[in-house]
Amino acid sequence: MVFSSANEAEEAVVAENEWSYHYKNTTADGKKKFFRCNKAKFRGEQCEAAIYLLFKCASDEVILFRDRSNHTHDLIPGKTPRLSKAVKETIDELFELKLKPKAIIEALHQRELPLPTIRQLNNYLKSVKIQKYGSVAISLGEI
Repeated sequence: MVFSSANEAEEAVVAENEWSYHYKNTTADGKKKFFRCNKAKFRGEQCEAAIYLLFKCASDEVILFRDRSNHTHDLIPGKTPRLSKAVKETIDELFELKLKPKAIIEALHQRELPLPTIRQLNNYLKSVKIQKYGSVAISLGEI
């Protein structure tokens, strides 16, 4: 598509409501402004679909180019925000063996279970310790 002004071109991209600014590049033809599919997370695997605006240096024309790739954001696997019951039970077993967090992750990998992030593991271990040994903090009422 060809637009007569930069504002008109950027409004058309915003009106589609599926593109986010990604980066700029300057070429001999003019400046290129690249957009990515905003249905995929910014940090992580990206959707293959993309567009860019070419701001021609010889004229005020702005050309919208579309990638021929189809949207693949539905095919990108997402991480589950919670630990499964099987993983929690295995972590409990490994905690009883007094293993450190990195050793627990290694054992989970050997058992071919989904791996939690280190933050998820530390938070779960903290809750297990509180359940097993009680709270670490002493309140004024207990004194």
